[in-house]
Amino acid sequence: MISIFLLFIIFILISLLIIQKNKPASSTTLKNWNQSLSEERLKIFRPLMDEKGWKDKVKSFKKDKKSLLKKGDDNTSQRAFYLEFSGDVQGSSVGSLSHAITLLQPYLQKEDEVIIKIESPGGAVSSYGLAASEMLRLRERISKLTVCIDKIAASGGYLMASVAHHIVAAPFAIVGSIGVVSQVPNFRRFLQDKNIDVFELTAGKNKRTLSLLGEVTEDKKEQFQEQLDRIHHLFKSFVSEFRPQMDLSVVANGDFWLAREALPLNLVDEIKTSQDYLMDLDKTIYFLEYNEPKGVSKILKKLMQAALNYKTLLN
Repeated sequence: MISIFLLFIIFILISLLIIQKNKPASSTTLKNWNQSLSEERLKIFRPLMDEKGWKDKVKSFKKDKKSLLKKGDDNTSQRAFYLEFSGDVQGSSVGSLSHAITLLQPYLQKEDEVIIKIESPGGAVSSYGLAASEMLRLRERISKLTVCIDKIAASGGYLMASVAHHIVAAPFAIVGSIGVVSQVPNFRRFLQDKNIDVFELTAGKNKRTLSLLGEVTEDKKEQFQEQLDRIHHLFKSFVSEFRPQMDLSVVANGDFWLAREALPLNLVDEIKTSQDYLMDLDKTIYFLEYNEPKGVSKILKKLMQAALNYKTLLN
């Protein structure tokens, strides 16, 4: 009876994942950020105005809207494109970011600015390495790539941020954590206590170091540590390439800092929230919003990945 129930649960999970796989990866929209903000203000503060004040405000808004539209159509006007990236440990949003960048790239002009607000504590090396590489596509095409950090861009999140020409962070945002960590639970002793043997065969001396079920030896631990050290070296080299003004001997020890502390260490370039930065820009700002579909299947997929996989993390 129990086995039938388990088979039923597995069938439901697989069905949900297949349905999710056949859905679009993301939906993307582009809107005039300046215009949307003005419209929202007009709607919210209507109760504070008398009839004459309201009519004057609407007239002024229409004039400003016409000016914004005209300015947006002018190829010589200054433009900025704003994106938001929210990352988890698995780096599940990297694909959507990549797609958004691919959509945006053909329309970029050299004098444009792209602003990306990053919120991420870091995660899988391959995912965040890809995210940083995708941002390089933008840096090479435009004169200014700006990253805004309101809460946290640490480890893999900071790897992404380091690609930017300019890093802006809110006073208490967390940045840095240039280090690597990996946690590997090992169940070998537990299985041995239950008289269960595990045979792990490999071809290649370093094919398997530490694993869930294999024997833990000093050689394997040393090999695993060497792998982490290599990743850390590449992490430091990458960050240093784009932020040579930093002293790696001080900032690349895995520690993190609040933005006010990070400014004199050259981890960030300016103390300001993302909204303040956008408000101070004298440019037509376009918000490129990409949304991943949400649902039970996506949550289940993440839980299964977390349960089955262990990954080396930029953390």
